[in-house]
Amino acid sequence: MLPWFVRRTRLPLLSLRCVDCRSESATTGDGRFRVNANGKLLDVWLLVRCVSCDRTSKLTVHERAPVSSLDPVTLHGYHVNDPVLVAATLVDPALARRGRFTLDWTGAWRLDTPPATTGAWATLAE
Repeated sequence: MLPWFVRRTRLPLLSLRCVDCRSESATTGDGRFRVNANGKLLDVWLLVRCVSCDRTSKLTVHERAPVSSLDPVTLHGYHVNDPVLVAATLVDPALARRGRFTLDWTGAWRLDTPPATTGAWATLAE
């Protein structure tokens, strides 16, 4: 086992231009989906917020998708804003391509290391 590990501290920022203030960063914040039903068709969006002016925008996850085409567990995750589903959706390359954004991982990770003890490292070196 490695004596260190990398931990995610937050979701990455999105490099996405704001239509109001022209800032180039947005965040998912706590992670929220918006689900809209139109008959038997659903629209699902991931809500993002500009880090400068706080304007909320939507990234299309599903557009006019038949309800029956969505996995019931995933659909429930959209309704309850499941944080694991938010993270998985955010890192989906197809969503980034459709939404025309890239991810900025700066400051989103932390390296955790054990307290430095010469004895432990000396044992590993031997």
